Parts: sequence; C-alpha cells; structure tokens
Amino acid sequence: SRCTATGESPHSAQPLAATLDGVPFLAPGQYVLVRVKQLPADPDSELETDLAWTAPIWFESPVLPLVPGPGISALPPLQVVRLTRILPDPAGPDFRNETVWLRNQSGATVDLTGWALVYLSGNEWKFVGTLDAGQEHAFVRNGQPLSLNNDGDQLELRDSAGNRIQAASYLAADRDEELQIP
Repeated sequence: SRCTATGESPHSAQPLAATLDGVPFLAPGQYVLVRVKQLPADPDSELETDLAWTAPIWFESPVLPLVPGPGISALPPLQVVRLTRILPDPAGPDFRNETVWLRNQSGATVDLTGWALVYLSGNEWKFVGTLDAGQEHAFVRNGQPLSLNNDGDQLELRDSAGNRIQAASYLAADRDEELQIP
C-alpha cells in the first residue's frame, strides 16, 4: 500500500513530501516493514533523498482503515479468516470425518469460494460458502483430497487469489482430540 503526505522537516524550513511504501496488513499476528522515503517538495531541489526501513511493526488486532483524504485512497475492508482448530484423528473414517474450524474475525461477511487449506505437497481442501462477521464454522472433509496427518504436520490457509493467509503446524493428536491452532 502507498500513502503520500506532506510536512515540514525539523532540520529545514523547506516543506518536504514523504512517501510510505509497505506490505498490506492481512491479519492479527502479522507484521509489516515500512520503507520511508523522504523527498524534497521541490523536484528541482538539490537535497538528497533520505531512505530508511522501520523495525517490524507487529499487529495484535485489526487495524482501522485510513480515512480517505488528499493522497490517501480508501482501503478495502479487512477480511480476516483464521484456522482455529483441527480434528486430524476423528472417530470413524478419516476421509469423511476429519474436521477443521475457520473463524471470521472481521466485521464483514467473507466469501470462501476458492479458499483452500494446503499442504506443502500441494494437496488442497477447498472451501465453499460464506462466513458471517465473527462466525466460526466447522468444515468436515467428506472426501476432500487433503488428509490431515495424525502425527502432526504443517498447513497453509490460502485465499481465493492463492495468497497465504495463515501458516500453521500441529503435533500428534490422540483419537478424537481437537487441536487448537494458535
């Protein structure tokens, strides 16, 4: 995302323009690095450009979108879906009864068409339907090609564009034990 603002330099009376480039915030528990590039307001100025990277900025909760204004465009609403629990070793046949829970932590309904849980091997568990704001829903495997390994493994939750939304790992589960995903 990009935001452009203007201001005054503490070292000079000449007004400066600043441009911020960063990685879009997707969900709590993620971080961004912001590159700050300070440019003189006058493009013909002989002042040098200053460039700096910030330390990681960690998000523990959703960030409010910027208010549109000069140089700031409206951001799309946050759609925060998280994998919260899994049942890798259910009673009965795994290919039917394995279960995962997804929670929509945003304030808007999220369309899960095209979303998938993916193993590094490439096997996918496709989701369909919607999750209302704040809703948690259990999805039962019912023959999906991705089988949850009873001895533990690593998974990725991906959105419909293939972007990794969450990476998760889990350890061995006992029979019919639901595992919490942090």
